[in-house]
Amino acid sequence: MTGSGSFDDRVTRWLRTGPDRAPADLLGDVVAGTATVPQRRGVRRAAAARWPLAAAAAVIVATVTWATLPALTRTAGPGASQGVGPPVSPSPSARLGAGVLAPGSYALTAAGGDGVPDLLVAVPAGWRSLCDALPCFALVSGVGPGRLGLAYWQVEGVYPEPCRPIGAPSLGPSPADLAEALRTVEGVSGTQPVATTFGGHDAVTMDLVTDSEIPCEPNSFHIWSAAGNIRRYLESAGQTIRLWILTIDGERVVVQVDWSPGTTEARLAELFAVAASARFDQ
Repeated sequence: MTGSGSFDDRVTRWLRTGPDRAPADLLGDVVAGTATVPQRRGVRRAAAARWPLAAAAAVIVATVTWATLPALTRTAGPGASQGVGPPVSPSPSARLGAGVLAPGSYALTAAGGDGVPDLLVAVPAGWRSLCDALPCFALVSGVGPGRLGLAYWQVEGVYPEPCRPIGAPSLGPSPADLAEALRTVEGVSGTQPVATTFGGHDAVTMDLVTDSEIPCEPNSFHIWSAAGNIRRYLESAGQTIRLWILTIDGERVVVQVDWSPGTTEARLAELFAVAASARFDQ
């Protein structure tokens, strides 16, 4: 939206256009208006009349920033097909370090990756690196019920018998090849792969839901492997892993998020907000 006029007129015209983002000058007015609205009873009538429009604009800006989030959280179980990203670009990313992270944007290097770009994600407070050594490919938040995870992989093989991870059969190069192999894993229910997008790229998405009872300890239940003998195992029985499988610069990569049984809707919303921030460093 461009043009002059009163703030209210500009917001009204903008809302009528079916916008996908707010212009910078309008957002600046929203912020300025928010900072000056008196936080007490008895606000003057003029300010009270102006505030609903400013508040509506601010809410819409926040909603558009995470435009895919409501659909994702509503379908946080098997069969979800919604695409993710790209949202507003996060701030310049820092190389991921070990331990608890300050809120901000960080670069993940694909586990087993060779010649693929880093994945940049923005995280809120309370997230930490999963890796003791660098570069790192995974982030987590919380422990036990409610634990969240996000990781970036270049998968090399899939174990059809997770409790006996001996010799993963070779895979074809396409996202469909990997998705089909994952649906054959014992003790795991794999949903039908669905075409979608992730980070602005075509992808397929699917869920892996592990059985509530498995024949070995979760940390011995290995699903796939990456180069360098890096293996993906469970954190808990009944865990759900959502994957986006895509091709970047001619190489197949996987971005996955996971959550444990008992995770709340609020925590799922946080997880998918992190996923929605993802973009590739190309």
